[in-house]
Amino acid sequence: MPYEWCSVICENYFTLKGAKDLLLLCLKIGFHHIDPKRRQIEANLIHTEHHQNLVNIVFSSGDGEAIADLLSAWLSMSNSHTQYPQLEVCAEHLINLDLHPFSSRL
Repeated sequence: MPYEWCSVICENYFTLKGAKDLLLLCLKIGFHHIDPKRRQIEANLIHTEHHQNLVNIVFSSGDGEAIADLLSAWLSMSNSHTQYPQLEVCAEHLINLDLHPFSSRL
């Protein structure tokens, strides 16, 4: 459900007050607890065109934990999907990533 909230928040990003904080909180609620060694989750993640906006929003936040939450969601496998089909959109952001402190989850 938090992943669906992310889609709705991204769709309405410029009209929602506090949208960035709300988006990062939804990612934290949904994906902060995922064990990186066990990438199978018990949810059905439905990817929408609005989820592509997550990359720019999350990486521009400079929050290493939020970035790790996004990657946890996109690298996980669920009953409805395998890994996010467009992970390459994160590659440039990851190459240029300079966070202090750097999240151990990354």
